[in-house]
Amino acid sequence: MTISFCDAFDRAMAQTGLPGVFTVDADGELRLDLGRTRDFWQHRGLGAVVCGGEALEACHCLLRDKANGWTQYVLLTSPLLLGDLPRAELIRFDSQQEAMERLRQLGTLPVCREPFS
Repeated sequence: MTISFCDAFDRAMAQTGLPGVFTVDADGELRLDLGRTRDFWQHRGLGAVVCGGEALEACHCLLRDKANGWTQYVLLTSPLLLGDLPRAELIRFDSQQEAMERLRQLGTLPVCREPFS
């Protein structure tokens, strides 16, 4: 199962825009998550360092909230965004399918009580 983008705007942002964070919306489609993108940029100190296209690469990840273990699939469009955050941790997979399989293994309510290893 491949998760598609919710519309042409989000697809274009992922393929040609600045590095961003895309999460799965209520309809099961990938959508630019502006709040998380801003948070990742601030924690990585990217500022004006990134211009776009040349830094883009799909990074299929699971994002785990450190406080409650809630885990979700996220697509980062640049390795510049990788790394743990104060309140969350990331684990990267080679493909969307691998990430979604690991998420499925966590159960209906995807909670991972222990840090990723």
